[in-house]
Amino acid sequence: MNVSSQEMETRRIISKNLRDLMRTHGLNNVQLSEILDVSESTVGKWLLLKATPRMGVIEELANYFHVNKSDLIEDKTDL
Repeated sequence: MNVSSQEMETRRIISKNLRDLMRTHGLNNVQLSEILDVSESTVGKWLLLKATPRMGVIEELANYFHVNKSDLIEDKTDL
C-alpha cells in the first residue's frame, strides 16, 4: 500500500510529538500501550511511522497527557 507524502508527514509529526510527551512523562511503549489498551506493536507502529493513530486515540492521548489534540498532530518546531 502506497502512503501519500502528506500521510507520511502526519506520521512523522505525530511520532515526534508522541516521543517527546512519552519522554517528558517517563513512559515507554509498554506502559503507553497499557494506558491506551492497545498492543505494544501498535504503539511501535506509530513511533516507527508505519501507522497513524485513529482520532479517538489521539483524543485519549491528549486527555492523558493534558494537552490539546493539536499538540499531537501539528508540527510545533517552528514556534
